[in-house]
Amino acid sequence: MYARLLQFLRPHWWRLAGNVLCSIIAAALDGLSFTLLIPFLNKLDGKATAIPDIGFVSRLLNSLIGRFLDNRSNLDALGAVIIAIGVVIVVKNVFVWIAGQLGASLQEYVTRDLRDAVFRHMSRLPLGYFHRTKVGQIIAKIVSDTDQTKVLVTELVTRTIQNAAQIITYIVILLGMSVKLTLLSLVVAPLLTLALQPLLRRLRHGYRRSRSDYGEATSVLQEVVTGIRLVKSFGGEGYEDRRFADASHRYSEGMVKINRVAALSQPLTEIIGTSIAMLILWIGAREVLSGAGHIDAAALIVFMTMVMRLLPPLKQLSQTPTTAQQAFATLDRVAAVGTYRPAVTYPNNGFGQALQAVAGAMASGIGTRVFFVQTGGFDTHAGQNTNQANGAYTQLMATLNDGLFAFYNDLTRQGLFNDTMVLQFSEFGRRINENASAGTDHGAASVMMVMGGAVRGGIFGTAPNLRIAGDNPTLENNGQDVKYETDFRSVYSTVIDNWLGGNSTQILGADFRVGAPALV
Repeated sequence: MYARLLQFLRPHWWRLAGNVLCSIIAAALDGLSFTLLIPFLNKLDGKATAIPDIGFVSRLLNSLIGRFLDNRSNLDALGAVIIAIGVVIVVKNVFVWIAGQLGASLQEYVTRDLRDAVFRHMSRLPLGYFHRTKVGQIIAKIVSDTDQTKVLVTELVTRTIQNAAQIITYIVILLGMSVKLTLLSLVVAPLLTLALQPLLRRLRHGYRRSRSDYGEATSVLQEVVTGIRLVKSFGGEGYEDRRFADASHRYSEGMVKINRVAALSQPLTEIIGTSIAMLILWIGAREVLSGAGHIDAAALIVFMTMVMRLLPPLKQLSQTPTTAQQAFATLDRVAAVGTYRPAVTYPNNGFGQALQAVAGAMASGIGTRVFFVQTGGFDTHAGQNTNQANGAYTQLMATLNDGLFAFYNDLTRQGLFNDTMVLQFSEFGRRINENASAGTDHGAASVMMVMGGAVRGGIFGTAPNLRIAGDNPTLENNGQDVKYETDFRSVYSTVIDNWLGGNSTQILGADFRVGAPALV
């Protein structure tokens, strides 16, 4: 993904370079403005020596304003320092404005180029992609998801550079003032990282789910607006209301959870930062009072101010990988537009095309774990024609066979079959004897088939004796129906517990694990 983004950044390299340069200059001037408080505070306190001996910081201050402090009254010296601070702040903010303009234009132009590229690619995709992808999801990917590039560029290119420049500048100045106190203050960085990482992981997963829910709400909205006449003709307003409300509520509930977790970062940052600051204040105050170190009271106050100013950029820098991953999660959806190509040719029917859509979703890694595909026509009360090559029942089984065979070969070649389980089940069983209309009526038992790379093959259970007689123990209802051996809910419990990693007792409302077949 970094390489993909780089190709959109390359045409705007001069904006990126200008943003970096201006951010570095602004950060250096920001640090300088704080060091100018040292002679101001000392002159305000009436000290004869305005600039203490604190390494290169002293040499820097002497070269800049030393001539304006020597042989001057305290009031004149204070005025000179105030003017110097004002000039530095003005110049700094000029560079801040230039960096902001370059960064904003970089964000907009990269997003524009990405949006145009995705649209050009989308318009040239085969019709099959549009058949299996909701229009709302396509619109969300091109219009909304590409806009997440701004977040990525803001975090990785502009804000990260600004924060890194400020942190490095401050650390260099702080080291010049007191190496011991600087090393102690830097303890806050790993503590912040350790404290915030669990929160950031939860935020990353939450943002991925929220983007999918947002796309689903957009899909429902688009479907209703374009098909409003059909909705009104069938009185489907209530149904569509529930569909949209369900998607909208999922999105809102997800965002509430995300914001609840995000709100914890500020208190954690402040508590950790204040704890370190209290320790620095105690050690620094002892050095000032004892005269054991080079730092004086004014320098300690400036030192503490700069340490507290370090907390926001340190916090933002520690969050940058996760914020970038949030944008990457969204951009993955954009990159997945039409990138799937089936390794085989699927049957040109509803069942085959539905399985191809599932394979495409799996290959694109959209995150869905359960897919449901159905094919109808098995309620054959009449005219099954089981003994004819082109009979109804033969065609039904051929549809099932050909679709699953293509799905199996596609997933195998895509390297996904070992991570896949296909569970076939029917809404109802069939009786074993033919009725007067050359068909079969609803029965009590049926067959379930399971396919997958990790599935233990074979037949689970024993085949029934099809001798139609009242005393046949494998049949019931006077020999009309096959008597089931395995409760279908026990099969579900095996899949939920051993494949999906869920809790079947909680999901199914009871314990059906006894007698469950060992499928995986």
